[in-house]
Amino acid sequence: MLERFGGWHEPVPAVIRATEEAKILRNDIYDREPLKRWGDGRVTLLGDAAHPMTTPNLGQGACQVIEDAAELAECLRGGAGVVRALRLYEDRRRRRTAEIARRSRLLGRVSQLESPLLCAVRNAAVRVMPLRLQMRQLEAVLANER
Repeated sequence: MLERFGGWHEPVPAVIRATEEAKILRNDIYDREPLKRWGDGRVTLLGDAAHPMTTPNLGQGACQVIEDAAELAECLRGGAGVVRALRLYEDRRRRRTAEIARRSRLLGRVSQLESPLLCAVRNAAVRVMPLRLQMRQLEAVLANER
């Protein structure tokens, strides 16, 4: 841990030195493509089971499951029958959640670059990016449109 984070600002190195090695956990994160099918019959998935956001680059995991629950409730209230309501919910949510997962994955790749040259280019681009453009990117995530 100190090899990787020892050069960070305090108190990061001090916290690492004060932590017993056995208490430091390493949990790998794995990515997977969104599922094309979330359910069958009277069963469906929501949240990370259907569309994991994998790395928390956009902080959308909990947000998306809340949207899932609201959409699922709306579909079930529609009176179309349970099976039909579940497929309608899946159809309404699939594209949005796949797009947000894609954006999160892309942001993760860009933020985790290791090449000094690519990091310098990325950092320079972020510094000169107009606030208007940054906000437009955020609006696409925050807008709950079907």
